[in-house]
Amino acid sequence: MVLRFLTKDAPYNIAIAPLTFAQGLGIGIFLAAILYGLILFKKGNNNCADRADYCLLFICMALFNPNAWMTNFTFLIPGYMLIIYYLMKTRCKDIPILILFILSFALGSWGSESVAGEALEDLLEKFSTITFTGLVLMAALFRLKRKTI
Repeated sequence: MVLRFLTKDAPYNIAIAPLTFAQGLGIGIFLAAILYGLILFKKGNNNCADRADYCLLFICMALFNPNAWMTNFTFLIPGYMLIIYYLMKTRCKDIPILILFILSFALGSWGSESVAGEALEDLLEKFSTITFTGLVLMAALFRLKRKTI
């Protein structure tokens, strides 16, 4: 996604910043290292924190897989399951996590041709909404990790 949005050689012509492929790759690797560091070294303070760590690592498997097949995004399912469990346990009183959950699910669902139609699906695929789906779900899981339950 970093290469798609930041390099001038990207096939989708989005190029927010005219970086070279190597510069974009360097930024992507740096951001990935930060994400992995936040997952592995930042400990949570609740009983869902360890489960959230595993869910976050599963999401990273989907996001950083070089072939980016849509079937890889089934790795988001454990994260959704943990968030649903947490929301049921708290009776949906944690509004920020509920909003992030709904936004993530909506972004992932809109990317389907059967929901959005072919033209809109192509546009959403161009801007990589499935990647944003994973990132928003990650934000919800990071917030869950910090919560005291």
